[in-house]
This record gives sequence, C-alpha cells and structure tokens, in this order.
Amino acid sequence: MNVAAIEGWLTPGIGRTNIRVPRGNTIYSQADPADSVFLIAKGRVVLSMVSSQGKEAVVEICNTGEFFGEGCLFGQENRLTAAIALEPSVVIRTPRQELKSQFRRMPNLVEYLAQQSVIRNARMQEELAHQIFSNSEERLARILLLLSLTDPGSPDKSPFPRMSQSMLAAMVGTTRARISFFLGKFRKQGLVYQNRGLWVDRRALRAMITQ
Repeated sequence: MNVAAIEGWLTPGIGRTNIRVPRGNTIYSQADPADSVFLIAKGRVVLSMVSSQGKEAVVEICNTGEFFGEGCLFGQENRLTAAIALEPSVVIRTPRQELKSQFRRMPNLVEYLAQQSVIRNARMQEELAHQIFSNSEERLARILLLLSLTDPGSPDKSPFPRMSQSMLAAMVGTTRARISFFLGKFRKQGLVYQNRGLWVDRRALRAMITQ
C-alpha cells in the first residue's frame, strides 16, 4: 500500500460515501456501469470475472488501503469484474468525477492508481489463461493460495477465509461436489488441514501447481 498516495482519502469527505458490506455481499457486478472508485477502509474484497466460456476466475484480492474499480478513470464504461466482500468490510465509494477533480492536489494518487490498474490488468490476463489451460484441481489450488491469509509468524501455514463450497465452486468453474472431492484429496495429501477452520500449506500447494 502506498500510504502517501492515499493519505487524506481514508476518511469520508464531500462526495465520498462509507459503505459497510457484509461478508459475501456483492459491491458491484460484472458489466455494471463503471461510475465510481472504491477504497477499502477495512476488510478484503475479491475481484472475479466470468469468461466467454462461462468460467469464473479470481482476478485480484484487494486488501485494506487498496483501491478497486479504478478502470472507470481510464475510459472503462462498464465493470470488467465483479467485486465481492471476502469478509465484513468497509469501503469508501467516490464518484469518478469527484475523484478526478482531486487529482491536481494529489499527484501521487494518479500515479498509484495507474500502476495498480496496469498490474491488475496483467493479472486478469494471467488468471484467464489459467482458467482456459488448467484443470479444476489446479484452479482450486490457485484459489486457495490467492485467498489464504498470510501469517507473518508462519508464512507457509495460512488460514483460509470462511467461505461456502458453493462460492468456491463458482470461482473455480466446477461443481460443489467436485470441490468437496478435491478438498478431501488435499487433506489426505497434507495440502490443507482443519484447525478451527480451514488452513492451507502454501509451500505444498505451490509445489503441486508447479509440478
């Protein structure tokens, strides 16, 4: 997070709206009009998109202090992704024109948003490629890595956010039954385990994907 770029924007002001979003709720859907930018004041948001083949892919996990929906500043008329709260979150919504009017006094913000947009578009292309060329088991492993919460004290053993298998199935592009089967297989292989919730072994999952 570039603190200098977003300083002064973490607190709602004129034109900005605080929105509390329960876990699992949709902030906007793919193809919705792109007319505002969001900043996460608290929580995490997952951006996903559905390909022309009907497969859903996780594009980005946005954390506290990060923007999303900034494509509207660069000519995007409709949302390329859907945005869903991964956990109870607070987001600050700023209309496109209001944000543009602040660029002169916050030049660092312009640079930060441009960099974030370029990185995110590159990741979108990468994830869509994985949706096309990877099988369901590999896609699930990637989703588990993307969504797991890194623990600084144990970076290779990470908790996974509470999420239904149906939601995971939609992200992977398969059925709930297949997700249940793969998670059972991953448990036997030591890739995931239960400890007051689901935990993942990030090192083992990365090794599996790169085999």
